[in-house]
Amino acid sequence: MMKDCIICKTNSVEIFLDLGKTGLANSFILPKEKNKPEPKYPLRAGYCLECHHVQLMDKVMPERMFENYLYMSSASSTLTRHLKKLAEYIVR
Repeated sequence: MMKDCIICKTNSVEIFLDLGKTGLANSFILPKEKNKPEPKYPLRAGYCLECHHVQLMDKVMPERMFENYLYMSSASSTLTRHLKKLAEYIVR
């Protein structure tokens, strides 16, 4: 578990939400794997009392998170449209 804030580096982060252990997002298992145990990781959110940043408290190795990651934001026309409108709004 991380104890230091990833932004301000102080030791001021307190857990405010603990969702227990959960499977990785978008890491779907195959039907033939449904009876095998799925890897699960702690999912806890923390709040930095110093800089007010909200962050995850536990790191999962990137190669583990993204080895079977199926979601690609560019494949979502709804998200692409939304982000384009958001960028235009911010520029205005």
